Amino acid sequence: MGYMGVAAVGAYVRTLADLQRITYAEVAEVAGVQAKYIWRLENEAIKEPSARVLRLLNDAVHGQRVVRGP
Repeated sequence: MGYMGVAAVGAYVRTLADLQRITYAEVAEVAGVQAKYIWRLENEAIKEPSARVLRLLNDAVHGQRVVRGP
């Protein structure tokens, strides 16, 4: 998979959440972030999200059990 811009990451999370009929709040809760963080990703307010948070969001929207590190 090639490079995906920050706005595209937020849109990707939204699309997958919509397809699974889950809200940002539900994705955020599973990933351990605030729903506002996902909105900020989609609207490019966050320029360089951490790889850890991106992995947690990806796992959350794919219905995988999220294991948060220390």
